[in-house]
Amino acid sequence: MRKIIVYSITLFIFLLPLWMWIYWQLTPARNMEAFILDKTVMTNAGDNHKSFNFVLTNNKFSKQNGQLYDETKDYMGFFPEEFFMYSINDLSHSNEQQLDSLAKHYDLAYYTDMNGINYDEWFVDVGETKHNANELLDIVGGIFGRTKKKEHDKLVYGGLVKQDVEFLRKMKESKKLILTEFNMLAPPTKSVFRKQAEDMFGIRWTGWMGRYFDNLDTNQTPEVPKWLVHLYKNQNKNQWPFTKSGIVFIKDNNEVVILEKDKDLINDLPVVTTNASDQEKFNVPGKVEFPFWFDIIQALPNNHLVSEYVLETTPEGQKLLQQHGIPTHFPATVEHYKDDYKFYYFAGDFADNPHDKNRMKKMRGITKFRYMLYMKEDKTDRNRFFWAYYQSVVSSILNKYYTELPK
Repeated sequence: MRKIIVYSITLFIFLLPLWMWIYWQLTPARNMEAFILDKTVMTNAGDNHKSFNFVLTNNKFSKQNGQLYDETKDYMGFFPEEFFMYSINDLSHSNEQQLDSLAKHYDLAYYTDMNGINYDEWFVDVGETKHNANELLDIVGGIFGRTKKKEHDKLVYGGLVKQDVEFLRKMKESKKLILTEFNMLAPPTKSVFRKQAEDMFGIRWTGWMGRYFDNLDTNQTPEVPKWLVHLYKNQNKNQWPFTKSGIVFIKDNNEVVILEKDKDLINDLPVVTTNASDQEKFNVPGKVEFPFWFDIIQALPNNHLVSEYVLETTPEGQKLLQQHGIPTHFPATVEHYKDDYKFYYFAGDFADNPHDKNRMKKMRGITKFRYMLYMKEDKTDRNRFFWAYYQSVVSSILNKYYTELPK
């Protein structure tokens, strides 16, 4: 009898993915028209919006024709092609009437990443073979009518434009759901469009952004951008004394501040902290570490703070932050979900995730096993944040919103 029970349990576990897939297949699709804008697409994998695509597919939200969303084509923005070629399909040439029509058609808008594409990223890093940046710039410079700029400022495409902001305004006036995230406010978005977006939604960018690095030793890792090292050295007598993990902050005036583990930080990662009521509402833990890019914003009182970043500093680190006007607590997820409009801002690169989850997208209930789907010991594993926080928050938002849509 015991062998039969053990065998039955083993068989059930072995076949569990199949049961979840069958359950997903039997679940009716739900139509919800999603406008996705992503201006930072280096490959067809669509790393900056495929996390959102996972949530759409796993919850079986479909387009009007009943088809599921495809991260390789069901978005607007930058589309990579072969041999350093690309195409752009966005709102930049849309007139007022066209924007009105789009706002009427779509149920929600998600602006995932406005950072865009730089010359060095596209013409040097995009292929398997690395090329000399200056040679490539000499070749293609005439095509785009651009001159060589600073290493981190050779923009091919990116940033909010007038039509992007106007479309958000029309979606807001129509009381449609709006989801936005880093990097919508910072450069390359021009200040005039940033201010329009800030005023529209009651948020303010402080000029600061930051990122966790698990190793700041430039002799051991290529992760730290050369332009960032160059800026810091120029401001600190050509010194780069960092050998451990830490958090790098950079301001829009190129000011750089670095907090290193042990010396400045007790916990070397920013911690996304959620209050008790929102933990229950969104089914997220009270604390989860975030290992990637974020921006430091302020939220006006008309908004609700779902989660905030907390920096756990030493007295020396606290003093350094105070000297530069950087807070230890600042918004991570901002919500305004009321009768007048529905808006969220994720103050981090939340949707950016390089891991492939296509095998799990069509498994109903896979999120119940989320704590088994990432390496708890690896602080840099962005899967941890995806499973513990992002997918749960976004799923909760979409499912609630769907129940309110006219059927």
